Amino acid sequence: MAGTRVTLPAHNPDRNAHCPDIKRCCGRPPALDILERRDIILDAAEIVLQEQGYHGASMDRIARQAGMSKKTLYQSFESKHLLFKTLIEQKMLGKPPMIITSYETLGEQLSESLVRLADHLLQPQRLCLLRTVIAETAKAPEFSQLSSELFEYSCETFPIRTWLREQCAAGLLSIDNMETKADILFGMTLGFLMLSELVGCRRHFATGNVRQFIDEGVKVFLEGVVVKTRLIPSPDMNDSCRTCQAPPPVNASTRAVSLPQPAETASACRKPA
Repeated sequence: MAGTRVTLPAHNPDRNAHCPDIKRCCGRPPALDILERRDIILDAAEIVLQEQGYHGASMDRIARQAGMSKKTLYQSFESKHLLFKTLIEQKMLGKPPMIITSYETLGEQLSESLVRLADHLLQPQRLCLLRTVIAETAKAPEFSQLSSELFEYSCETFPIRTWLREQCAAGLLSIDNMETKADILFGMTLGFLMLSELVGCRRHFATGNVRQFIDEGVKVFLEGVVVKTRLIPSPDMNDSCRTCQAPPPVNASTRAVSLPQPAETASACRKPA
């Protein structure tokens, strides 16, 4: 209004003293570091993949979804193939927890570790991406090939296989065709749980039921493989008896693999006449 004087409040340099976390926003926004930028791109790629499918997930669309230029996108991922390879590796497969070896028995080690792996694999966001990947493998041969290669590599390095190899190398388990047996163990425990979640059949698997289901699967698996014990030589055993091995019984009620004492094993060996 004409003739009206507007009085601005006096500048107070200490007015934000009580808010030390407030930062000035003038000028260009702070630059993102490499990892932050990659995370934003991967989040955008996941959204575009779910909405547009693999064929429709162009680098232009992903750049727009990420709020950055296509040039910046290519600085982080040189190709669409590399971008979606990283997306599957990090957001769907991830880095699964390793087998817990602090428990006394093989059954307890396996059961507790599979429960932790179930928590890792059954995360809603991971399952959502898995549904999308499964759907897209039937539509895009290039994406199907990429997914197959990553799944095959993931199976080779999955903690279950690694743990079984270690137990066989230590002489605690004897498993023929170990890779197949590892896949069977996965299928009868984690695989079935994942399938149930993917098709929405969750009513049988509350938190407590998941543990009980895994415990039963581990018990069946250990009863189906040969659990070995290395015989500790004693003075009254000759060389031929020292090579004898007797498979230990599996305690089904406690899920513990009961290793026989040296005296029990020695009595099972016959001394030559």
